[in-house]
Amino acid sequence: MKKVYLILLLTLCYSAHAQNTGFGFRLGANLSKVVDIDEKAESKLGFHAGVFYNFKLTVRFHLRPEVEYSLQGAKDEIETVDANFNPINLKFKANYNYANFRLLTDFQVLGKLSLQVGPQFGILTLAELKTDRSKENLTDDLTSTELGIVLGLGYRLSGSFDINFRYNLGLTDLIDESARNSVFQLGIGFLLIK
Repeated sequence: MKKVYLILLLTLCYSAHAQNTGFGFRLGANLSKVVDIDEKAESKLGFHAGVFYNFKLTVRFHLRPEVEYSLQGAKDEIETVDANFNPINLKFKANYNYANFRLLTDFQVLGKLSLQVGPQFGILTLAELKTDRSKENLTDDLTSTELGIVLGLGYRLSGSFDINFRYNLGLTDLIDESARNSVFQLGIGFLLIK
């Protein structure tokens, strides 16, 4: 039985190599917010950068494991009082930084357009709440890992460049409430080795 697994593994590796696999990097912009906690919360602009490995299994079907660092969060404004009990509007920004690990399927649906979908596992590396007056570390107060799903579209600009638009929805609560990450990404990828 071990020989069968070994032959299967070698066949898969040879098949992937023969069909033009590639290593690359991607980077882009995030527009993120936390959903189901405060409907008035605004989206926060951030960025993402990472690496991927493209397994071209068939002409139309690819597997694409990715590792990415992503700056996410939200911003909001709340009404409160100062030390003298005068009403004030306090603006704050929640910054959540994640190391995300994905396994995406990339299926070419029309010409150079492809559908991308797959699971995501994120590790929270930093969480902080910034106001006009203070900064507080929340890393220990939030869930340290996150499961999510990625849905997106990709478009191959040339042999080495692609552009993609993705939506990442966290399926794990950030805190005891039902607060979850919601991230739109616009990115560009570059295939280094073909």
